[in-house]
Amino acid sequence: HSELNENKKYSLRSSIWKCFEGKWKMIFHQGTLMPKQ
Repeated sequence: HSELNENKKYSLRSSIWKCFEGKWKMIFHQGTLMPKQ
């Protein structure tokens, strides 16, 4: 579906959320991790 493709593109272009050690962290497309806040 086009909508799914658009969502994937948006996710890739923007920050990507990943679950690490049971906690959600924001991972930038550059591959850097955000510090805990």
